[in-house]
Amino acid sequence: MTKKKKKRRLKKSVRIGCTGFVIGFVAMVSLMVGFCTGGDVPEEASVPDTTYVFHDSLFTNPAMAQRIQKLVDTPLRIDTSRLGICVYDLTEQAMVYGHHEGASMIPASCMKLLTAIASLRILGCGHYYESKLLSNGAVDKGVLTGTLVVEMDDDPLIESFTPMMDALQEKGIHTIVGDIVFDLARMDTLRQHPTAMPWDIPYSKVPLLMKGRARVKREFMQALSAAGISFQKNALLSHPLLLGIEQETYPASYRMVLNQIHANPHTVTLSRVRHSLREVVAPMLIYSSNTKAEAVFHHTAHALSRWAGPDADPATVMLSFIHHQLDTDTCHLVVMDGSGLSPQNRLTTRFLTQLLTWAWTDASIRHILLDEALASPSSPRSGSLMGRMRSARFHNKVFCKTGTLTTKGVSSLSGYCLGNDGHWYAFSIIHEDTPVYESRNFQDRLCGILVGD
Repeated sequence: MTKKKKKRRLKKSVRIGCTGFVIGFVAMVSLMVGFCTGGDVPEEASVPDTTYVFHDSLFTNPAMAQRIQKLVDTPLRIDTSRLGICVYDLTEQAMVYGHHEGASMIPASCMKLLTAIASLRILGCGHYYESKLLSNGAVDKGVLTGTLVVEMDDDPLIESFTPMMDALQEKGIHTIVGDIVFDLARMDTLRQHPTAMPWDIPYSKVPLLMKGRARVKREFMQALSAAGISFQKNALLSHPLLLGIEQETYPASYRMVLNQIHANPHTVTLSRVRHSLREVVAPMLIYSSNTKAEAVFHHTAHALSRWAGPDADPATVMLSFIHHQLDTDTCHLVVMDGSGLSPQNRLTTRFLTQLLTWAWTDASIRHILLDEALASPSSPRSGSLMGRMRSARFHNKVFCKTGTLTTKGVSSLSGYCLGNDGHWYAFSIIHEDTPVYESRNFQDRLCGILVGD
């Protein structure tokens, strides 16, 4: 082989190698981009990470503002003096439009946005409800001798104790001799706020672990019996410091003894049931579940109490989140509950838009809201938007939370829109003293303007 042929062959090999490297690199980048953008958000909707700012003194897109103003001025059966609107361009980080955006109004179920976003931030997007069966006793020939600790979080997704009974049976346990101690996150029954209607959260719809200590204990003991596991109380085999101490009467002492049991190297976990916070937040927002919203509202405060000590007031926890995370004044905001059932709740459309803007800058929370938890028309997540915005132009462009409080003629809608201009918008609309049908028609038309119909 001549030197010229060797040289030509070498150049060809280099070209092939370089071409293969480039193709491989492009393919890898494409896969990474596809993974990062997720399946529910369209390709053109890639979302850059930003730091939190809310420039309510800067305005952009006057053409869109004029179209919204024209809609507001259109004669409808809507009292525009009881209408609040705020639209913010997340891409440009500037206001687009405001109408009574600073007026304190009844948010209805858009209050759930505050509950969801605050809980995801305070507890963490990876937070789990965790319920366990613990024991410091020994198991011999199917007999558990010692103390069984039933540690139950206020998990709204637990409907029965069957999984726990199955775990005990799998370990061959058919008899418990000693004591059964209950460590429950919630002691009383979940009820709607006193300012809401008494029938809004009926007892029949309250999750099992939020029906009060007496009901939970009774249901657990019945589950043991149904599973064929007998219980023989023996005070001599109970933890000595727990004799005569009730969780309601001496919570600090009760907690101290339970901590000792947990720290005991001989304590073992017999069963564990876990549900993620996002599993609760998704149906709470998509289907506007009041019971799940109240469960999250109280659980957020309870979890802080467990970590920090004294019982925390849920409303105070939410207002503290607003003050410290959004750096905004809370004097014009009223938080009575986590679901929006109370007509005494007061938020502004400016605040709700600001809250959505803040959530947008947290990549984890933004991902949960866009890909899992906000209702979206013409999709499997239509939820409370069922039948609304059915046109194809809304598909995969609108992600929001609805709100309705018929006793006060309130209808609200807050969320995100992706415009045809490639810009993302955060918006909030609240109507008061207005026919709900007219309100929803107005809201859908405004979303049409945002997506660029």
